[in-house]
Amino acid sequence: SDFAIPDIENLSPDTLTCLKQSITKFGKSATSNVAFEWRQNGLVLNQNSSINIIDSGNYILRVIAPNGCYNEQQFNILKNTNPPVFSVVDDTLNCRKKSVNLYFNSTEKISQILWKGPNAFQSSDSSILTSNAGTYSIEVTGLNGCTDIKQIEISLDTAKPNLIFTVDTISCKSPVVVPKIVPDSNNISFAWRIQNNIISNTSQVMLTQGGLLEVEIEGKNGCKNFYSQNVFEDKKLPLSQLTADTIKCNSTAFLESIPLSDWEDFTWTGPNNFSSKKQKEIVTSPGLYYLEIIGKNGCRSLDSIRVIQKDILPNIFAKDDTITCAKSIITLDGGSSTSGVTFSWIGPNGFKSSIANPTV
Repeated sequence: SDFAIPDIENLSPDTLTCLKQSITKFGKSATSNVAFEWRQNGLVLNQNSSINIIDSGNYILRVIAPNGCYNEQQFNILKNTNPPVFSVVDDTLNCRKKSVNLYFNSTEKISQILWKGPNAFQSSDSSILTSNAGTYSIEVTGLNGCTDIKQIEISLDTAKPNLIFTVDTISCKSPVVVPKIVPDSNNISFAWRIQNNIISNTSQVMLTQGGLLEVEIEGKNGCKNFYSQNVFEDKKLPLSQLTADTIKCNSTAFLESIPLSDWEDFTWTGPNNFSSKKQKEIVTSPGLYYLEIIGKNGCRSLDSIRVIQKDILPNIFAKDDTITCAKSIITLDGGSSTSGVTFSWIGPNGFKSSIANPTV
């Protein structure tokens, strides 16, 4: 009897990849005149001495001797066609960041890299430095020959920050003004200058002098913009023209103020606690009168004018007397304590006299 089992050569396992999409296995035996059967899952795939394999799985090679006895060898075919796993990050060019570094992250071993980008850009470096915005692609090849492609967007942000600001006039009423500003949300820094002198690096500035106000603003993207505006200063004193009449005998005088600029308020003061809010006012006492004026800008000025009393009523006195049989002639007793006066007597029967103490 012949029960000899045929010889069979060991078959090693193998792996299908993107570089090796099929595997050919050869059946070998030291026994003569054997037949071969390639099997999977109980099915005969072919009866040749070799097989071309394109799918993973467990395979069996059966070697059959002329006596009908057979020997089997099992081998495993794996499949690794997974693309490489990696990540990329988009970035932005701006006024502060003129160039960006493009790179990828992966924990796997990589066999090849190919970058492509604007203006026919290509590179096989693992990371690249670029100053051009646009869409970049990276093709990464793993050790298994499989590839994956991802895109990176490099955007460009060179928009200048915007600012709206207004500023009031500096005056006696408002000696300190703060510009009213409406910045956009991208503003991060300010540099204020007045007459080329830096006065503040904050968003708010307090102004006490007029001139050319300039501000340079910088946005989050590093881009800058420049604005300027004239700041006006109004500290002019209010003006007026004062006139006054002269007080004469048995009469009054008047004061008058004529505005020569815009007024907001004014007050007359003078002798004997005199006070008035009238532009033209009657006065009865001589002396120095003051006019305080407040302009619409809050500035104050003080002016004065003197009222003169030209004629002062003289002091006068006279005493009664009596003519009798014993005193048929009397001297009129009258006079004045005011110096330099003249006298004029008149009486019955057309009496007239210009001396101080005439006799009658």
